[in-house]
Amino acid sequence: APLLFQAFVQILGANPCERIIMAKKQPHNRAQARRTKVNQAGAKGSSWIPCTVLFSCAIVAGVASLVALRAAGELAWPATAHSVSDIEVFTPENAPREPLVTRDLTLTQILKQAARHPGAKVLYRDPGTQTPLLIQIDDFVPDDETEKIKELGIAAGLKRSTGFIHDASSGEIKREEGSYRTSTNAWCMSSCDRDPAAQRLHRRSEELTKIADAHSEYIQILHYRPGQEYQAHHDSIDYHNKAPCGPRLLTLFFYFNDVDAGGETDFPNIKQRVKPRKGRAILWTNVMLNDYSKADQRMMHAALPVLSGEKWAANKWIHQFDFKTPNARGLTG
Repeated sequence: APLLFQAFVQILGANPCERIIMAKKQPHNRAQARRTKVNQAGAKGSSWIPCTVLFSCAIVAGVASLVALRAAGELAWPATAHSVSDIEVFTPENAPREPLVTRDLTLTQILKQAARHPGAKVLYRDPGTQTPLLIQIDDFVPDDETEKIKELGIAAGLKRSTGFIHDASSGEIKREEGSYRTSTNAWCMSSCDRDPAAQRLHRRSEELTKIADAHSEYIQILHYRPGQEYQAHHDSIDYHNKAPCGPRLLTLFFYFNDVDAGGETDFPNIKQRVKPRKGRAILWTNVMLNDYSKADQRMMHAALPVLSGEKWAANKWIHQFDFKTPNARGLTG
């Protein structure tokens, strides 16, 4: 198209409109000259019509050329304050990053570090990112601590375990007994939480996760007799997203004895089943790594029925933010 425009200029001269006007035949006699003079204004004005058409065609051809060059990647439009480039475009380089849980670590980094803990074995990784989502660590809790914490649970008073039920009429979250959860449990608070055995377990958990114990709920001590179970459930609770403590990011689960038969922790969606073993711990994430407000449904799990013997265990739920301070004020549900 630019070549076409240049050809027009070469043929018609530097001022093609003037060339068209001058190309009109000169008068052959005085009468014709007078008629020409009388009609000169009208004739001269009408002569601009083909000129206007010519330049319009040239402009259209020039724009078409620019568009073609732009499509071929040889020309970039100049930036303007009102261009669509004002809308931010996310790429792998500038996309929003995973939020920090500690001063300098994301949940992904925490999980990768935990997988390098002595005795750790990764049971399941995210297929895409290869981030460890379920980690087993043997000999995490020494024998003396397992026995002491069991005693603390008995002293605190084991009670029938409950589950969270959403009351549709009031919108409230309530704890309620149900056939889906038949174990007993006790919360290790006050004097139990201050016991040296509990404090050592807190410190060891902090070393594993790099997250301060203030982010954790109190240790829940669990006891299962033959036939008792906790059917498939998820540890993430939606209302925590609006609470000061934020969502439960991680579950750290401890086994305090070997079980004769049954009592495994089953993860049906990832086809993993962990056998109880004294001193063993397992760590798993409850949330999507790119959005902590969304539960990772792959981590649904169940405490399978104890078939023979008994099962002693405990767990810590670790939140994105400080749990214990708002919990003391009744702000965590």
